[in-house]
Amino acid sequence: MNSRKHWTKRVVPVLLLILIVSATSVAACAAEKVPTIPFPTENITLRFTWWGNQVRHERTQAIVDLFCKIHPNVTIETEYLPGNEYNDKLLTFMVAGQTPDIFQTEYDYISQWNDSGLVESFEPYIEAGIINIDDCIALDSLRHNGELYGHNLGLNGPSIMYDINLLKENNIEINPDQPWTWDDFIRVGREVYEKTGVQTSFHITFNMTDWLRCSARNEGLYLFNGDTALGISDAEILRRAYKTIETAYKEGWGLPGEAYAGISSVEQQPIVSGRSWNASLTSNMIIGLQKAIGPDRPIGFMMIPDHAGYKESGQYLKPAMTICISSTAPEANKIAAAYFIDWMVSSAEANEILLGERGVPCNTKVLEALVPVVDDPTRRTFEFVNLAGKYAGPLDPKDPVWLPEMNDTSKNLAQRCYFGEIDADEAARLWLLKAEELISRFK
Repeated sequence: MNSRKHWTKRVVPVLLLILIVSATSVAACAAEKVPTIPFPTENITLRFTWWGNQVRHERTQAIVDLFCKIHPNVTIETEYLPGNEYNDKLLTFMVAGQTPDIFQTEYDYISQWNDSGLVESFEPYIEAGIINIDDCIALDSLRHNGELYGHNLGLNGPSIMYDINLLKENNIEINPDQPWTWDDFIRVGREVYEKTGVQTSFHITFNMTDWLRCSARNEGLYLFNGDTALGISDAEILRRAYKTIETAYKEGWGLPGEAYAGISSVEQQPIVSGRSWNASLTSNMIIGLQKAIGPDRPIGFMMIPDHAGYKESGQYLKPAMTICISSTAPEANKIAAAYFIDWMVSSAEANEILLGERGVPCNTKVLEALVPVVDDPTRRTFEFVNLAGKYAGPLDPKDPVWLPEMNDTSKNLAQRCYFGEIDADEAARLWLLKAEELISRFK
C-alpha cells in the first residue's frame, strides 16, 4: 500500500494551501495563453446537461449566460435533472445518437463512455493550448489508455454531515478533527435518539456501494478487481456495512424505509425537516443542504467512519463530477466546448460565480483565490477536504463495467434493511450472488 502513502504526500501539501493562503485577488487566476486553434466564428448551438440541486442549477446557468455574452455567436441550451434521474436520461440520449455536446458524468464512467466511443479525447485541445491543465490536480482517474477524456469539476469525498447545534445543545460529544469508528457513530445515534427522539438517517446520496468500498479499504483491499473478479473474499466486509443499518432499524433509532420515500434531492434530506441529526452526502453537497436548512443551523462534517480494528482508513477523495465533450459533436462545437470547459474550470470569472459548489476546485490557483471570498459552508468544505486528504488513500483502480448494476443492487439491499425485510447476513449473501452472476456473465 505504499502507493497510497505516496498519493497522500503528493496531494495533501496542495490542499494545505486552503488553510495558509492569503487574500489573493481572484483576478490573478487568469492565465494568459494564446491557443493555436482560435475560437470558432460561426454561429454555434451547444447542448449542456448536468444533474444537481437548485443552487447548482442557478450558478451553472449564470456562467452559461456569461459565456454566451462573451461569445455572442454561441448559444448554449441547458438541461438539468435530479441525480436519481440523470444517468438514465443521459444513456437514453446516447443510445438515440443525441449525446449532448457537453455533459456532466462521474469519473468511474469514463472508461465505459470511452470504450463505447462516446467521449472526445482532451489531448488535441491541451496540445493546442485551449485546455490548460498545468495547475490542475486529481486528473489521473479521468484518463483512459493514457489520454484525458474529462475534466475535474471539483474535489470531494463521502462524508457524514451533522447538525452542530443539536449535538452541542444536548452535550453529545463528537470530534470533527479526528477519524471515528462505526461504534462511535452508533453511540451518537443512540444518544441523540434517547435525548431528543431525533433519528439517524441512512439515506446515502453517494451510494451504498461506496460504504462497502470503504469497508474493503479498511482491510487494505479494493472492493472490485476489474471486470472478472472481486477484490474481497470475506463476506464479513459486506455484512458489517449492512449490520449498522440493521441495528439502527431494530433498535428504533434509525429512520425506517418509508422516511426516504420520494427523496430525489439534497433539499429533501431528513435533516432539513429535523427528522434526523445527520446526512450521508458527498462533501460538496453542503452548499445546497445549508441553504435548505438555513444559516441558524450550521452543518458540520465528519469523515466516513471506519470499522473496528481497521488497518487503513476507508476515506477517499475523488473528482466530484467530470465534464466531457461528445465525440459525435461537430468539429466547431467540440472546439467551442473545449473553450467553455477550460473557462468553467480555470477562469476567475466563472469560479467567482460557481464558488466551489461542485467541490474544492482542482485548479490550485483558483482554489487559492477563492478562500477569501467563499461563504462559511464552502469554507467548511475546503477544510473538510483538507482534513480528509491527510487520511485518504488513492482511488480504487478501474471499476467493472457492470458497476451500475451493482450500485442498484447495493441500494436495493440497503432499502430492504431500512424496512426490516432482510438482515445483514442476507444482504451480504445476496450482494455476492449478484456480483458472481455479473462476473460470470461478463466472462
